[in-house]
Amino acid sequence: MADRVPLERHRPGRCRDRRLSLARGDDDEEASPCSSRRDSARGVSPADEPVAYAVAAACGVPRTRIERLARQEAPVKADTALRLAKYFGTTPNFWMKLQAQFDLGVAEDNSAEELKRIRPRKAQAA
Repeated sequence: MADRVPLERHRPGRCRDRRLSLARGDDDEEASPCSSRRDSARGVSPADEPVAYAVAAACGVPRTRIERLARQEAPVKADTALRLAKYFGTTPNFWMKLQAQFDLGVAEDNSAEELKRIRPRKAQAA
């Protein structure tokens, strides 16, 4: 009977890691500032749901907000930074700086070609 009834959910055509290498090799040159966050946070797995629920409940926010943060689908806002700082014993600036670094990394990745064309201004002699 067990061989006829699949016990595991299977999603055809969808690989969990989306066929991307999640391991970083030593031969990787300088990766973008946000690439490690992309690799490590591909999504919230079912095993992470209790953790997201516990953090959300303790912080007084919806569980989906924490899950979206973990999946990088939503930015860290000031209110959430205050709550996460209180819960984890950090500062709100820690969370806001993480968000700013991530945003800069994404912007740099998206604008790399345009940024290469910008010539720095030469300093004028006094």
